[in-house]
Amino acid sequence: LFHFPPPVIMERVNPVDKSFSQIPEILSQIKAANPGTVTELATAASEQGSHHFKHVFISHGASQDGFPFQRNLIVVSGAHLRRNKPLFLIVAVSQDANFQTFPLAFAVVDSQSDQSWRWFLRHLEQCFSDSKQLTVLSDGGAMVSRALTACYPEAHHVDCLRRLQLSVHLYFKVNALKSLVREAACAHTAVAFRRSFNKIKEVNPDCADYLQVVGFPRWTSYYQAGDRFNIMTAGIAQGFIHSLLPQTVGPISNLLHCYHTTAMLWFRARLHAAMDHTGVLKPGVQSYMDRISTTKSQWKVIIKSSGTCEVISTQGEIQFVSPLRRSCSCKVFNKLRIPCVHAMVASESLGVSAEALVHHCYTSVAWFESYITQLHRYQELPNAETITQVFPELLPPSTSSIAGSPTATIRMVIIFLHFI
Repeated sequence: LFHFPPPVIMERVNPVDKSFSQIPEILSQIKAANPGTVTELATAASEQGSHHFKHVFISHGASQDGFPFQRNLIVVSGAHLRRNKPLFLIVAVSQDANFQTFPLAFAVVDSQSDQSWRWFLRHLEQCFSDSKQLTVLSDGGAMVSRALTACYPEAHHVDCLRRLQLSVHLYFKVNALKSLVREAACAHTAVAFRRSFNKIKEVNPDCADYLQVVGFPRWTSYYQAGDRFNIMTAGIAQGFIHSLLPQTVGPISNLLHCYHTTAMLWFRARLHAAMDHTGVLKPGVQSYMDRISTTKSQWKVIIKSSGTCEVISTQGEIQFVSPLRRSCSCKVFNKLRIPCVHAMVASESLGVSAEALVHHCYTSVAWFESYITQLHRYQELPNAETITQVFPELLPPSTSSIAGSPTATIRMVIIFLHFI
């Protein structure tokens, strides 16, 4: 005979969860070592009186000091963390004078929702103010668009081209549309855009209607809302998220440390590079101009009048350039703020240096000023696996407060068998 006493249920506690209690101290240490840094921590109280993690936000003072020397464009993106809790990582970045990713802000929220996006963007706006000169690019779809409308009402909102291409492929399932949408999006002139968009109409009229409903200013270069320059996708933000991915499976304290350390090392290395650089323009822009200048021999000026030039190519193509107004009929100069080949030819005929026509945000001075405020190390806490909880009142996110299906609690049932 067998006698079965009541089973002993032992809940397996994930040691990673203990790291949530370290977040307040980490934020305090980062702020103490880096003046001007903005941090926010949101918690939720349970019925038992305990506090659960909801959101955390970090924006370094050095990022806020450096952004005025960037292009007025912020790219935001997010990704789910590979953890036993459905946390969501959000980053905001820009691009420096050398076409390198410039981190602006970082957040981990309990889930992807309208409320969490608004929470992040509300704190982001406190660090990087809303204005009519600002453009925000996102790849989060309607959820992020609603949050941007609420938190950045004056800024221009544009969409990630890659996300739009995926949506078009999902809805219409025509492989040819992907390249046609990109061709239309990257067209700089009305003629080039109409030519590309008419091809879309021929292939799939419903897709053309869909793109019109989305709104041309949100995804095209020609009709663009605000200044998106040559940044058509959220790739720089997604690339930054990818650099943080190795830390998304461990303690959340490691992820916060990784963000701070990555930004600190980038700022330090780039300041040294800017200090060593002797050119007027930063290396990336100079390389771009050197590359397109190889075609200058194919163009010549045929008319000069009041600072405006008419240039013609060996194939008979004509463009009108006003170098001092930083304008060209090809629209590349107008949108990128770097002289196109037509502007280079025209500026030479007028005795103006092409380098002098480059926007200030691409200069070596702007590159240096972006990183003049440096990030500093903070006093690290002991390893999360060996430390007792520093703040035992801060617990992991409560599954009841997270949208979607709750994560199942893993339990071990041990049954003692007594032989009689």
